[in-house]
Amino acid sequence: MAPPPSHDTVVAALQALRGDASAWHSDAVQMRTGSRAAAALALDPAVFSGLGEVTGYPVVYHRLVAKVVALFDGGAANFDAVGTALTTAADGYDQDERNAVHLMRGVW
Repeated sequence: MAPPPSHDTVVAALQALRGDASAWHSDAVQMRTGSRAAAALALDPAVFSGLGEVTGYPVVYHRLVAKVVALFDGGAANFDAVGTALTTAADGYDQDERNAVHLMRGVW
């Protein structure tokens, strides 16, 4: 059986988890920026030609913009969920480490 990790190894792992969580949350912010940029691309139907109106192009265009916005928003939510899961894992490992140290000090 392998020995338990050293305190320094645990600290480094917790820092890595928290750093990764921060990166995922930061990327979620970028995804939301993309969502806002895509939403800004929505055009007034009046800018399309009469032929575009007849062929239904404005409806297709607006559906496409809505889909891109939804994909960015969904991506942002998923990135935040991963960041939150990593933070939760780090918090759990941190608490386990604190409990183990406390228990060992009580034994000694």
